[in-house]
Amino acid sequence: MTKERIKLCVGGLYFTTSAEVLSRFPETKLGQISPACQYYDGTTDEYYFDRDPDVFSCILNMYRTSELHLPSNICGNAIRRELDFWEIPENQISECCWLIMFQVDQGEEINKDLAANFDKSPKEDTGSPCGKVRDRLWKCLDQPNYSRIAKIWNTVFMLLVAVSAIIYCLETMFEFREFLPGASSNSSYRKFRSGNNLKIELLMFTKVYDYVYVIDVICLCIFTVELILHFLSCAQKRKFMKRFLTWVDIVSISGGWSVFLSEIGFSHGFVPKTYDMFVLYVVLRSLYIFRLFRFLRLSERFTGLKVIFLAINRSKSELILLMSCFTIIATVLGSIQYYCEFENNDFDTIPISIWWAVVTMTTVGYGDYVPSGVCGYLVGSVCSLLGILVIPMPIAVIAANFNDFYKRNQQRQQRLKKQKRPPDPCSAVKVNPC
Repeated sequence: MTKERIKLCVGGLYFTTSAEVLSRFPETKLGQISPACQYYDGTTDEYYFDRDPDVFSCILNMYRTSELHLPSNICGNAIRRELDFWEIPENQISECCWLIMFQVDQGEEINKDLAANFDKSPKEDTGSPCGKVRDRLWKCLDQPNYSRIAKIWNTVFMLLVAVSAIIYCLETMFEFREFLPGASSNSSYRKFRSGNNLKIELLMFTKVYDYVYVIDVICLCIFTVELILHFLSCAQKRKFMKRFLTWVDIVSISGGWSVFLSEIGFSHGFVPKTYDMFVLYVVLRSLYIFRLFRFLRLSERFTGLKVIFLAINRSKSELILLMSCFTIIATVLGSIQYYCEFENNDFDTIPISIWWAVVTMTTVGYGDYVPSGVCGYLVGSVCSLLGILVIPMPIAVIAANFNDFYKRNQQRQQRLKKQKRPPDPCSAVKVNPC
């Protein structure tokens, strides 16, 4: 009975095997077939399955050889559906062909990440005219590619961000500042001047030129209005407040107005120019540095920038591995160098030696700390070689993740463009939407 010849018709192709071969995997669909099953045709004495014959040939070979090898020219999802139909577990796949299924799972995870970060089109409020206006305002402010007006506003906004960033840098140059009236005769000026700290002198006793100051305040006002409109037009305010860029705007705008009020207080004598107040003023100015993070909004318009962030987020384990290996090697070699250069006063502490190892491993080589003995030279050579060998390995994985995200995103954008393209009225061919 086990040597009984069985005839199978799969997708129009005929396969012949024996019951003995199929009984090697009794828990599968083929291992349980009999003339009583729904696939048996008594008139032709054969079993008919409307399935993919190419995948089935590989499945039938599994019964013959006990090894399941997959075709490389068929989509992994199609193979998975066939395996589900034939009731064959995926752990039967040979190790040499497991890469096909791994790539399918990896591609699906990448597509989910891309959809979660790019497909953020909220439902329009069609209830009232005010709701429609609010939705359009929100999309213009939050989605640069929503309309032509949104693109124009986003371009203007990014130009203002660039101008604000340039001013933030130019404010630290004496060429764009002038001394306050009576600063040179001020006792506090002479006290701070004796410390020979040009930064204190610049911030406490000079001010930017009026035209620079006016441009900076105008940018600050526009950013403030934009944040208020952004918040008021948002339908999901709690979700809006959880965004990183929202808090970037809040901190930078709060710091900007705090600095503005502090400078008015200093210039009109409302705030005393003491060292404690100066420290507070510097802290407030440091918060204003968050304005530079507004450049991250470019990721909403240029998807490549967001793809970089997604690839980095996907590579968290590789980054942890990189930092762990880098820290261990730098600590070990720095400690060895400390004792190898025991007579060298430059390497006076182990933390300094670790700093030297970090600079050497990254091939930066500032030259602020240099070994002077043969042992130190050997440690330095080993340190530089390990930096060249260890650091690029995790970085290659990160680059591969970025490449996967970038290719998938390009394919996704091309597919969305074709879906949005209107049909050709001259074409008489009807295309199945599936």
